[in-house]
Amino acid sequence: MYMKAITELKTEIIKSQSKDMAELQRYHGHVESVLENLTDETLVLARCEGGFPQKKLEVIRMTVALYTKLQGMIHELKNWKIQSPANNLLDKTERFFAKITKEIETLDQIKVEEEKKFKKDNIHFDFKLLIQIKELMVDISSACMELALKEKREAN
Repeated sequence: MYMKAITELKTEIIKSQSKDMAELQRYHGHVESVLENLTDETLVLARCEGGFPQKKLEVIRMTVALYTKLQGMIHELKNWKIQSPANNLLDKTERFFAKITKEIETLDQIKVEEEKKFKKDNIHFDFKLLIQIKELMVDISSACMELALKEKREAN
């Protein structure tokens, strides 16, 4: 029933290449909208004539998940509220930074291997997002320090 759509999808996936993560995200949504109609995705794709590019599909899924996660961090950091009291802000900031720092450090360590894996499937992931996250963390840290110093001056 869905074999025509799957065959077209197979060809699209094999030919796909992307440098634009937003475009890849939209494309991934299209792919998933076709595949979500399948009762048993693995079984149906295994029957696909000439084999289905399952490995590339997984790389696309992995890339989009990573991009979405990093964009979520960036969004949260850009919208970070710097407000009194500084003690509460510092505690909240420290908890959030502790949570994301491990993930960022891990990604920093494996980004070369991940980049090779993605490029093998013609997907060019921009790991500069990690730098952007670190820069936003520095900006927030500076703003927290400024607030703490301001509150200390006002208390004296």
